[in-house]
Amino acid sequence: MKLLTTVVLAGLAFSANTQAASVYAVSVNKISNFSMVFNGSGSFSGFTFSNDAAANFDGGAGGVDALDAPAACISCSYDNDFVAHSSLTDFAYGDAQILDTDILGGLGTASSIAEARESNGVGFAMGSNMLLSVNFNIATAGTSVSFNFDSDAYMEASTTGGGSALSNMAMSIVLMDLTGSTVWESTPAALNQTLTSGSYAFAQNITDGTAGLDAGNYSLVIGMSQSVNVSAVPVPAALPLMLSGLLGLFGLARRRK
Repeated sequence: MKLLTTVVLAGLAFSANTQAASVYAVSVNKISNFSMVFNGSGSFSGFTFSNDAAANFDGGAGGVDALDAPAACISCSYDNDFVAHSSLTDFAYGDAQILDTDILGGLGTASSIAEARESNGVGFAMGSNMLLSVNFNIATAGTSVSFNFDSDAYMEASTTGGGSALSNMAMSIVLMDLTGSTVWESTPAALNQTLTSGSYAFAQNITDGTAGLDAGNYSLVIGMSQSVNVSAVPVPAALPLMLSGLLGLFGLARRRK
């Protein structure tokens, strides 16, 4: 009995030294050369909206702007840095930027990122960009609209020592009539992904387009968004050792009987 008590106390003492979890997730998408072409007669005018947010146990931040939302970076100093980072410390980073709105000229450029790492807590980050036109006019019945752009996207989700990681990416192009009903929608599968482990990379051109449209006014929404959620749970480093010791003692006690 004394031996059993000694092992239990030793196990509890060792368990004070914990093996901290390390949970990481990132989602980033960089769009370039975005073009919209009227295959007939049409016109549009619109505005853009860029926003981001980040939060963990050290605080929270968020930004909103027409073109370049101020970076939301908790325990980091990244700004318009749309790549996965190798920092091993806890941080949360969300950012979004629209560099060029000239989609009729084929120059549309925008990026967004969400990234977080945690070793003992929870973290969240998001970044999104949107172009909205409430004056999208089709002058001639039968006009179709085509879209073409390049995407360079990367996602990753990893856990070590317990916890969970979630990485999300979404992009859509939606055309609605004046009643708010969707007339046409494009949601490229390659850019609408959810990841809980491993990594995902996509770097290709995407082309899509509508069928012939009735003449009249429409609303156009082009949106891209990234988000991550991480939750880390420390694991007692000596727990496996303590359990194996207890099992050994139980086995020894049974043999003595």
